[in-house]
Amino acid sequence: MREPTPNPSTNPPTGASPLSGFDAEATLGQRLSHAARANTGGVVYVRSAGEAVRQSYAELFEDARRIAAGLIAAGVRPGEHVLLQLENGEDFIPGLWGCIVAGAIPTPVAVAPTFSKPNSALQKLLNAGLLLEQAPVLASGAAVAGLRALPRELGALRGAVLDLATLRTSAPLTVPALPARAATDVAVLLLTSGSTGQPKGVPLTHRNLLAMSAGTIEANGFTAADVTLNWMALDHVGAVSFLGTMATDLGCTQIHVPTGYILQEPLRWLELIARHRATISWAPNFAFTLFLDREEAVKAGNWDLRSMRFLVNAGEAVVARTARRFIALLQRHGLPAAALRPAFGMSETCSGITWSRGLTLENTGDEQAFVDLGPCIPGAEMRVVDEAGDVLPEGETGLLQLRGPSVFGGYFRNAAENAQVFRDGWFTTGDLAFLRGGCLHIAGRQKDVIIVNGANFQCHEIETVAEAVSGVRKTFTAACAVREAAADTDQLALFFCLTDDSDAATVEKTARAIRTKLIQEAGVPPAYLIALDAAAVPKTEIGKIQRAQLKKAFEAGAFRDRVVQLARS
Repeated sequence: MREPTPNPSTNPPTGASPLSGFDAEATLGQRLSHAARANTGGVVYVRSAGEAVRQSYAELFEDARRIAAGLIAAGVRPGEHVLLQLENGEDFIPGLWGCIVAGAIPTPVAVAPTFSKPNSALQKLLNAGLLLEQAPVLASGAAVAGLRALPRELGALRGAVLDLATLRTSAPLTVPALPARAATDVAVLLLTSGSTGQPKGVPLTHRNLLAMSAGTIEANGFTAADVTLNWMALDHVGAVSFLGTMATDLGCTQIHVPTGYILQEPLRWLELIARHRATISWAPNFAFTLFLDREEAVKAGNWDLRSMRFLVNAGEAVVARTARRFIALLQRHGLPAAALRPAFGMSETCSGITWSRGLTLENTGDEQAFVDLGPCIPGAEMRVVDEAGDVLPEGETGLLQLRGPSVFGGYFRNAAENAQVFRDGWFTTGDLAFLRGGCLHIAGRQKDVIIVNGANFQCHEIETVAEAVSGVRKTFTAACAVREAAADTDQLALFFCLTDDSDAATVEKTARAIRTKLIQEAGVPPAYLIALDAAAVPKTEIGKIQRAQLKKAFEAGAFRDRVVQLARS
C-alpha cells in the first residue's frame, strides 16, 4: 500500500474534536493514588458462589503497594514484564495494580484449567513465555504449584514463579518510594490470540490508557457516581481498560464478576445490575442471545433495570435483530430505551474508540445489516481508505484507519507487522468499514480472523492444528467464519481433505479427531466439518486457498452434502 495522497474531493478524517482537561503527563499509579485519597467508590469482587467482597481504593492502593514491595524484593525491576496467572478478581485486580505501582509491565494470560495436561490456555501461556523470554510469573492459589511443577524442558517459562500471597505479606512501599514512571512508559502488555502460535503483544502506555479513559468519560458524561459491572474475562482489554482503568480514573464503584458465574445462569447479570444499581456494563453480541433463549424466564422475572444507562454491545459483530429483541424483552423491567450502546474498539485502541448514542427500536430495523457504532471519542480520528491509501467519501466501504492518543504505537518486537499496519501515523485495523454522518459502520474483516462468541481465532492457526491430525492433507485445509441467517455469532466451518481416498467411516473418524484436537489445542469447537476432494478446494496461482470463495459457496448452500455429521459427545 502506498502512502495516502491528498484528495480535496473526499471527506477529511472524522473525529479530531479536542480532548479537554486531559493531563497528558499523568500515570496510572498517580490516578490510583488520587482515587485512594478521594475515598469514593471502590472495587466489589463477586465470588464464584455469589457473595460480594468490597475493597476501597485506599485498601486497593495499600494492597498494590505491598505487592509492589514484594515484586521489587524478588528482583523485578521497572520496565520488566510479569506474566499474570491470577484467576479471581480479588487477586487479579490488586496483582495488576501491584505490577503497575512497581513500575513493572503486567501481561495477563488466562489461567490454564490444568498444568498437567495439554490445553489451549496452557499453550498460550507457554507461547507468551517464549515471547517474553525470562519474564517471571505472578500466580495465586493452585496455579502456583501447577506452574512450579511444569517440566523445565518445555523451554518457555524460564522466569521465577512468584506467589501473590507471599508478596502480600510485604510492608507496603511508601508513596515517595514508588518507582518513577513516565506517561510514555508502557503500563500494560496485552496479548492477541496465540493458543497455537506466537501471540502479538500490544504495549499500552499510561498515556494511551488514560487518554482512552478521558475521551470515553468526556464523550459519555460518566461521573464518580457511576457503577461499572464487568463479567468478561479479566485479561480482556474491556476489563483492564474500559471497566478497570476508567473506573479507577473516575473513582467510581467497579464490580468484577467471574465469567462462569454468569454463563452458568445469565439472569444473574440482571440480578447484579438491579442489586448494585449498575449504570455501565458490556458484553459481546452472543451474550445478549442468552436472554432470548430464556425469554419466558425473563418475562417472569422481577428486576429494576432503570439504573443501566450504558449497556455496551461490542467485541464482535452487532446483530440488529438480536439487539432489538433484547431491548423489547428487557424494557418491561425498566431498561432505558437508549441503554444499548454498540461500540467499536480493540486492544490496540485501549478498548472502545467509538461509542454509539444508543441503538433503539425507533432508529433500527431487524434487517439492518450494519449497525451504527458511533463517532470517535474526543482526541481520536478515523477514516476509510481504499487499497491505494486514498481517503474514500462517506458511504463507500474500504479499510478502517485510526489515530489518536489512545491508539498504541506498535506491536511488541514485531517490526514486520508494524510496517504493514502503520502508514503516515495511521493504524490500519484490518476491518472493512464505511462512515455515515460521522459514525462508524463495520462491514467485515480484511484479515482472516474468526470471532466466535467474542473470542478471536486466527484462521491459519486453526488450520495448522487440524492438519496435525493423521490422514489430513497438508495445505488443503481452510478455516472460515460462517453465519447462518438466524445465528447471532460467527461459527467455525473447517474444510479439509484426506491424504487418500477413504470410506465414510474413515472420514467420520478423521473429522472426530479434528474436532477433538481443535477443542483441546485451539479452544474452539467447529460448527461444521466439511470433507472435500482436493480438486474442489479453490486456490490462487501461487497456491493460497481462497477462503472467501469457500465461505461464500457454503453460505449459499454448497457443500451441504459434504458436511460430516458427528454425534455431539
